[in-house]
Amino acid sequence: MVSSKSAILVALAVTQFAVPLMLSALVVALPAIGQEFQSTAPQMSLIESAYISSVAMCLLPLGRLSDMLGRARLYVRGLAAFALASLLVGLSQSTYVFILLRAVQGCAGAALLAACFALVADNFGPTERGRALGVIMAAIYLGVSMGPTVGGLLTANLGWRWIFYIGCATSLMALVLCVRNLPFRQEPRKPMPFDWTGALLSAGFFGLLTAGGAHAALPWGKWAMAGSIAFLIAFAAWETRCATPLLDMRLLRANRAFSLSCLTQYLFYAALFGLGFLFSLFLQVHRGISPMNAGLILGVQPVIQSLLSPPAGKLADRSSPRALAIGGILLAFLGFGLATFLDRDTGLWLIFAVMVLVGVGTALFGTSNMSVIMGSVRPLHYGMASALTGATRTAGMSLSTILIGLAFSHFLGEIPITPENSLAYVEAMHVILVGFAAFCLLGLCSTLLVPRDYAPSPEPPDVPPGPSAAP
Repeated sequence: MVSSKSAILVALAVTQFAVPLMLSALVVALPAIGQEFQSTAPQMSLIESAYISSVAMCLLPLGRLSDMLGRARLYVRGLAAFALASLLVGLSQSTYVFILLRAVQGCAGAALLAACFALVADNFGPTERGRALGVIMAAIYLGVSMGPTVGGLLTANLGWRWIFYIGCATSLMALVLCVRNLPFRQEPRKPMPFDWTGALLSAGFFGLLTAGGAHAALPWGKWAMAGSIAFLIAFAAWETRCATPLLDMRLLRANRAFSLSCLTQYLFYAALFGLGFLFSLFLQVHRGISPMNAGLILGVQPVIQSLLSPPAGKLADRSSPRALAIGGILLAFLGFGLATFLDRDTGLWLIFAVMVLVGVGTALFGTSNMSVIMGSVRPLHYGMASALTGATRTAGMSLSTILIGLAFSHFLGEIPITPENSLAYVEAMHVILVGFAAFCLLGLCSTLLVPRDYAPSPEPPDVPPGPSAAP
């Protein structure tokens, strides 16, 4: 018996809240973790990059598997693995074990990203999909905004390990909801060969891209990014010739709405990802604001996104998601443009204005653009589309870190960021923000090219039909 749509939505939303809550809480606990394990600076950087890299490397393969084996099954197994990995991370006794388990946790998290939006598309029709996507996006933003506060309270009172224990418990609660409510009636389709070569090539591309992007200023980081381009070319060439590809290149070529919306998402999140990082340093180093007050100021944006994503989703169901995406990008563009006027003498009102503009823009864009992406493909490609959206976000984050690293290297060199050289930091920040505004402008151009009356492209004749969407 298929569960009600509201129960399915609650099950997915709880999971999408729990995972980012724990991950954003970890940021506050990193100094305590490094002190306990006596970790070096490179080891500390691996704590985050190991998770992000493993997510990126596994997204496309797991998206393909969700289409082949069943999305609900993959989602539940990924959630169970995430809960177990969270418990083991909390019990780890050395830096390298911690990093290894973080990579395992990332693989499990990739299963959740790969299947989540496909499950929404399976169970919610075009007239209600926007509302469902809005609820999911709100849950993600709420987890992100609450994470630092929860992480600070747990680290200060119980210790950093409790972040992972609480994360495990929350994931287990979500697992119970998912097992009871997710639709498992879709049986696996007729077995098809899995594209192992494509999986290895995509893993090589995303692994080298995220690792190189995080260390773009170092020689090996540049070599890693060059290697990622070689893997990308090899991946595209292989997928064009493969009979059962990991990523159907025909869909990207023939479906303008899908390919252009994915490109826009890549550009938009390249701009969005670095804003919090830049403002955190600006507020604390350049303006001398305490970490707690800086966190409260930066929390304005995700809170706005959490509150506005559900109504933005409802609006996308009743009007044109494409038009809403255009409006969201325009607001974010104005926010990034306004941020270029920040200096030591500007009031905090300007920072709040940037947070509001970018927050409202992201709420409008995130839900509506995802609605366009999932509405432009057929059920056969839901898993691949869901995974590709996660992959484009991750690739966008890497582009953001590359731009930040190059700007810091040019304006600051190898010296640490201190109040004494904060003017050089502000100069670098202005250049980066101009770049972020340019990303928004390019994304706007891409969205304007999306057809007004987009529809799923017809299935290629040699591809078997996908699983039927649940009613």
